[in-house]
Amino acid sequence: MIGYATVLGAIALPLNAIIKIIEIYQTRLIMKLDRITSNPARMNGQPCIRNLRLTVRRVIELIATYPDRQELYQEFPELDEEDIFQALVFASTYLDDRQIEFSEPYETSA
Repeated sequence: MIGYATVLGAIALPLNAIIKIIEIYQTRLIMKLDRITSNPARMNGQPCIRNLRLTVRRVIELIATYPDRQELYQEFPELDEEDIFQALVFASTYLDDRQIEFSEPYETSA
């Protein structure tokens, strides 16, 4: 059973959601993501790598497209390992783990 806590006296949130929020803020406080920039005048304010016209989303796509990092670095020499690491950390802070309950039991067949 999931416990609930009241936040600001008005909103009841599951404890696991509160813990997740705390973890996100701790990650952002502990790790300074100094290579992730956001400028409203560039790329519509999307988070970019070092003020380049290379968004965090595009970097994540490139990681999936180029399983060999050396090939990725040849195609995009402006990227380095720290850029990729910070893009992954930044993206992961916006993802939320959640459980979805189905109304009917589903079975898988092999």
